[in-house]
Amino acid sequence: MERSECFSEDQLESYLRREHSEAEIPGFEEHLVVCRACRLNLLGRQHDPIHAVDGFRLPDKVKREVGRMPNKSSFLGRWPQAPAFAIAALLLIVITAGGLWRFTHKTETQNANGDVLRAAGKRQTHLRVVSPAENAVVAAPTLELKWTPEADAIRYTVVLLDESGDIAHQAETTLNHLLIDTEQAQLQAEKKYFWRVRAKLTDGTESATTPAAFYISRK
Repeated sequence: MERSECFSEDQLESYLRREHSEAEIPGFEEHLVVCRACRLNLLGRQHDPIHAVDGFRLPDKVKREVGRMPNKSSFLGRWPQAPAFAIAALLLIVITAGGLWRFTHKTETQNANGDVLRAAGKRQTHLRVVSPAENAVVAAPTLELKWTPEADAIRYTVVLLDESGDIAHQAETTLNHLLIDTEQAQLQAEKKYFWRVRAKLTDGTESATTPAAFYISRK
């Protein structure tokens, strides 16, 4: 199963609940290996019993790709020796970006027409990470997390993940900010972490932010 478009929230949750057939799972995981957007969207949900079957673990071939970013210097250095690979990689980026744009455009159009979007990932949401932003460097020992509030949120669950996709820290709050002692949470300096927020809403659904990466500086 080859795909150029990203998976919806419903499709990701079906994968976590193992509702796919055995024949579909390999193709699903092949897309996760090459698609960073879908991979990161999956991370904060794999440990939540609401979404995942008991004992679910992200496959090693997917976990190895978490947080991996292209190296510009090595990529350009290999360009003369491997033009076909470079062109294929560029086409993959274009196709994936096009799929994300079509999904976002479709969702915005449905909302503009007045459709009631209930399912997670299909409803209109104002939930966004504010600080630390993508690839920000924060000073130890206090990590302050901020996000935009959801008007109908009952509570927020803040999840910090390491580069392997494992939960490094998790907390709940009714506010739209959270202070974390990096030493108590055992977060290490100069390591890459991801953070995201999930909001439990009054209608029983959830909304979630896209994960953002950050680093902790030394004292």
